[in-house]
Amino acid sequence: MLGSRASALVPALLQSGRLVRVLAAILPWPAALLAQEAAPAPATLALARAFVAVVDSGDVTAFLDRHLAAGADRGRIESLMRAVRAEDGVTLERVEPIADGVGLHLRARNADRGTLIFLRPDAGDSTRVAWLESLAILPPAAATPRAFPASVRGERTVARAVAGEVARLAALDAFSGVVLVAHGDRVVLRAAHGLANAERGERVTSTTRFHLASTGKLVTTAAVARLVARGRLALDDSLGALLPDVRWPDGARGATVRELLAHTAGFGDIFSQPGYDRARRYRPGDLVAEFATRPLEAPPGRRWSYSNLGFEILAAIVERFEGADFEVAYGRLVLGPAGARVDADPVPTAPGYAVPYAHRDDDLVGASPRESSLPKLGHGWSGAGGGYASADDLFRILRAFTGGGLVPRALLDTLAAPRNSLGPGRAYGYGLMVREVAGRRLLGHGGGGSGVGICNRVATRMDGSWTVVILSNVEPPSCEALADRLEELLAAQ
Repeated sequence: MLGSRASALVPALLQSGRLVRVLAAILPWPAALLAQEAAPAPATLALARAFVAVVDSGDVTAFLDRHLAAGADRGRIESLMRAVRAEDGVTLERVEPIADGVGLHLRARNADRGTLIFLRPDAGDSTRVAWLESLAILPPAAATPRAFPASVRGERTVARAVAGEVARLAALDAFSGVVLVAHGDRVVLRAAHGLANAERGERVTSTTRFHLASTGKLVTTAAVARLVARGRLALDDSLGALLPDVRWPDGARGATVRELLAHTAGFGDIFSQPGYDRARRYRPGDLVAEFATRPLEAPPGRRWSYSNLGFEILAAIVERFEGADFEVAYGRLVLGPAGARVDADPVPTAPGYAVPYAHRDDDLVGASPRESSLPKLGHGWSGAGGGYASADDLFRILRAFTGGGLVPRALLDTLAAPRNSLGPGRAYGYGLMVREVAGRRLLGHGGGGSGVGICNRVATRMDGSWTVVILSNVEPPSCEALADRLEELLAAQ
């Protein structure tokens, strides 16, 4: 789960918090995963340009008096606008459509760094701002991951090229973590860089265990898929039939497993909801009882909206069918067969675990030193993500997923079919992020987001021939861009 600047928005996005939504998304989610293909409306572009002019050198108070939507959080939006102003002005590099708003790529005038701001206009009046979020810090140009030339082919050449690029980024302080590349069952590269614990001077190794954030949704998806494959559960089963004792809000009883996996069931997020306590250790049933009984954000099947709460409901369903806590159920259904391990609630500062590091929330361009972001993270493992694992653990889960060890190929095809477009060549299926590259489909998931010091991405070709796992304990976007380049490289093999 996410606990960042993008948590209310989110892997792409982000990825997966500041995504991932996606931040992605615990969110994800990354801005690229949230992008839509449709161009922004002219009124939205005009609002965006007015916003940029104001944060560069205008009157913030007057802008909000004129352009703030009814019900919007003025204090929060004004604080973010003034934080951008503190960077001595900005220039607008480009505007891109993201979800139901726009992403503004702003570069600080006083530094070779920038910030990606998400602006969502009011649904009824696109001249007014309903939501504002800082999605990601934009690094210096030199720290942007490079595309790999077409001549990079074969295991040895791929391993050498990827190792060199990861080392280059690490030397620029743009990457800390582990990159694993595998060809079939054979791992051809494990590259480890950076500090797992800066306070103790402990370096990252290939076996370091990282907070999974939304990448952990893969385990929930696999557990549900196993129950479907065994005929104990169907994608079109309804919540009213599966969990009949819950006081579902109007319209929710007909929502299906299919819609929960696809983030179209109408449930919102958890972290921005009143009453959510980040320090509390919730069980899936607790979250369902406290938050899933509130009104839906949209009727089931109506629209895509990244929902951590939806995956907590899925975990509660798995618990009911397995007659055990989800950690035990996931172990029986997924982790045991895959030969993998997820640590539910370790001491994250213990040796062997990576402490996440991020810039201060008021530092939108990454000028300050990173500091531990552990206080921002949700407690423990859950259906929506979290827990700690190594790169090899995730590789084993992906191999079991695509190799037939967990689900039959026909069901995998159903899960990985693009359902909701997240931008050119990108989509969300059923519990999986999907990308089409060079005529090949990759499936996986992202996790983390700016502000929480987590940036994970895992992807494998549908045939399981090439796999990449990236686990990082510093915030995006460099690792997201690196993942894009690696996916493109592996799709071309």
